[in-house]
Amino acid sequence: MNVERIPTSREELERRIQEYPPGYLSIKIIKGKERYYHQWYEGGRLHTKYVRAEDYPALRDRIEERKALQRRLMDLKNTLFDEPFRTDVVWGSQLREMSDLSEGTERRECFGRLRDYLGRRDAMVCVLYGLRRTGKTMMIYQALADMTDDELERTAYITVGTGNTMSDLRIDMNRLNSQGFDTFFVDEVTRLKDFVGFSYFFSDIMAARGARVVLTGTDSLSFRIAERQDMYGRTVMIHTTHIPYREHSRLLGIDDIDDYIRYGGIFRGGELEIEDPDASRDLMAFGTRQDVDDYIGLAVAGNIENTLEHTDSSRFGPLYQAHREGRFRDVINRLVEDINHRFLLSVLNEEFRSRDLENLERNLLQRRGLDDGTLDMVDWSAVLERLKATLDIRDRDDDRLDDAFVGKLREYLRDMDLFVDMPAVSEDPSEDLSGHTLCLQPGLRYFHAVAMIRALEDDESMAVLPVEVRDVVSEVARVTVAGHILEEAVLYDTMEAASGRLEVFKLFLNDGEVDMVVRDRDALTCVLVEVKHSDRRYGTQTRHLRNARITSYVESRFGRVVGRYVLYRGEDAEEGCVKYLNVEEYLGNLPGSAHRLFRPRCHRSGIG
Repeated sequence: MNVERIPTSREELERRIQEYPPGYLSIKIIKGKERYYHQWYEGGRLHTKYVRAEDYPALRDRIEERKALQRRLMDLKNTLFDEPFRTDVVWGSQLREMSDLSEGTERRECFGRLRDYLGRRDAMVCVLYGLRRTGKTMMIYQALADMTDDELERTAYITVGTGNTMSDLRIDMNRLNSQGFDTFFVDEVTRLKDFVGFSYFFSDIMAARGARVVLTGTDSLSFRIAERQDMYGRTVMIHTTHIPYREHSRLLGIDDIDDYIRYGGIFRGGELEIEDPDASRDLMAFGTRQDVDDYIGLAVAGNIENTLEHTDSSRFGPLYQAHREGRFRDVINRLVEDINHRFLLSVLNEEFRSRDLENLERNLLQRRGLDDGTLDMVDWSAVLERLKATLDIRDRDDDRLDDAFVGKLREYLRDMDLFVDMPAVSEDPSEDLSGHTLCLQPGLRYFHAVAMIRALEDDESMAVLPVEVRDVVSEVARVTVAGHILEEAVLYDTMEAASGRLEVFKLFLNDGEVDMVVRDRDALTCVLVEVKHSDRRYGTQTRHLRNARITSYVESRFGRVVGRYVLYRGEDAEEGCVKYLNVEEYLGNLPGSAHRLFRPRCHRSGIG
C-alpha cells in the first residue's frame, strides 16, 4: 500500500479498516497438494474458508493492507501519550472490540477464578498459563466483555514482542499506571528473556500499588519457576492445559467420546468450518504429522527450550545439553508413546519399543476365532521399524539417557501439566509405581496409535493374511489404544472432580488390576470400576469385579465394597450385582456422577 494514501484521522482509519478482509491466510498440505485457507474470528468463533489458488495473491495483498492500516491506527493512538509505547498496548474502545470476539462463546470452568481475581484487590498477581490452544485468549476476551465502560477505560492489554525487555514493559506499565490505569493483561510475557529474574516487579511493585495484573503465555515452565522463586505466595495460578471431556463436550457441542479420544486436549477440533471438498477431519488437531510436529515443537519442546534460553542454564544440567544438541523432540516422542507403562526410565534408556504393539499381539492371540499361529506370518520387526520411522524416533546406542536427564524431564513435563503421575496403589508394597504416568492430551496420544496402525496396514507380510484377519488387526489395535486413553480420562477426571472425601486410584494386584477404585474416606466404603471402550456387554469385562479374593483384599485395606460398575459406551444396564453405566454420561456429569456411585447396592451376591 502507498503510505501517502493512508488516512491520518482515527475515524477514517477505523472506517477504512472495515473495508478489508480480517484474519490471516494459512497453507495446508492435503494429499500432497497445497491448499489455501482464509481464517478469521467472528462472533467468538474461528471461521475458515477455502481459497482457490488463483484468488490467493489478491486476498493476501488485501489482508496485508488491512494490517498496515491497523498499524497506523495503533501508532496514532500511541501519540496520545508523549511518546510511543515500547510494547504493543491496546486500551479503551479497542478493548470493547476485542471483547466482542467472545460473544456467544461458552466459558471454561476455570473462568470463575479469573473473574473472582478481577473483582478484588489483594496485592496478588494472576497467572493464566497453559499449552497452546487451551482457551487462554478467549478467557481474556470474556473477562473484558464483563467489564463496564469505566473499567475498560482503566484497563490495558499489553502484548510483549520478541525484541522487548523487562525494562520496556516496566516503563510502559508505569506510564499507564500514572495515568490511572489499574488493570493490566500482559500477554506473551514469557517472551522476555529476563522475565524470571525480574518477575517480582508484578507482585512487589504493581500489585502492591493496588493494580490487578493478569500474566498470560504458553511457557508454563517459566511461570512455575517465577512463582516459586520471586512471586512465591503472591500468585493466583490458573492452568488451562487439561480439558476434561465434560468441557470438550460443552464448549464444542460434541457429545462423542471417540471425538475426545482423537482430538481432545486443545480447542481446535470442532472450531473450523471447512468448505474445501477435499479436506477432512484430518485438518483438525493432531490429525496430521505436521499438526503433531508443530505441537510438540512449539507447545511442548519449545516451552522447555524457551526457559532454557532465558534462565540460568546451570540449573538444568543435562537438559540444557540435550537442547543444544537438538534432541528434545526425539525424547518427548518417546515419552508420549510409552507414557502409561511402568518402566518409564528403562524404556527411555533401552531401544525404543511400542508397548501398544505388544499388547495388540497378546489381545489378538486371545481373540476368539483366530488360530495361535496366525500372527507368526507377520514381520513384527519390520512393523516396528515403520513405526519408528513414522514417529521420527532414533534408536541409537549413543543416545542413551541418564537418570538425571529423565528425572528433570519428567519434573518439567509435570509442571507443564502435560504428564501427571497416575494415582495408583499396589498390593505389593515394594512395587515402584513412579513409572505409571497419565498423558493429559488424548489427541496427541492417539496420533501415535494411528501411526502404529498405519505401519501395521502397510506391512508387506500383512498382504498374505486373509482379509478378515487384517481387518481384525486394525480393529483391535484401535480398540486397544482407545480403551487405554478412555481409562486415563475416567481416572483423572474423576480424581480432579471428586475432591474432598472421595479418594480415587487404580489398583494393581498380584492376579490382575482394577481400573478405578473410588473410596469414601469418611464412610470407609469403596466402589470398584472397570472402564471399557466397547458398546457391548460380555462376561470377561466383570471378572475382576466378581473376584472374591480381590473383594476381600479391598475390604481389608480400604473399606466395604458397596458397588461394582462397568463404564462403557452402551446403554445403562444391570447384570447381577454389576451395573453398566454409559461412560459419556458419567464423564459429562462429574462430579455428581462419582458421588452417585455410592448409592446403596448389594456387594457380595454373585461374586465368584
